[in-house]
Amino acid sequence: MGADPLDRQYGSRTNWKAQGYSVRTTDWRYTEWRAIDSGTIVGRELCNHFNDLAETKNVAEMNESIVRSHSARLAKQFGF
Repeated sequence: MGADPLDRQYGSRTNWKAQGYSVRTTDWRYTEWRAIDSGTIVGRELCNHFNDLAETKNVAEMNESIVRSHSARLAKQFGF
């Protein structure tokens, strides 16, 4: 059996500290990074597809209401 492709791309899963959960809408992609061991949020990313198609700018701190609404969607979808 060969090596896991994710291990080659991201390193061994045993070393992972967080996992990302994302939701996309027409204008936004929101990701919460959660600690694997506790489930606490360790990072948030919000990208505006209308202004930044390549998703190079994290605008979460400037859009708190969008973060709250998308975080609620993730909570509903994943049961956080």
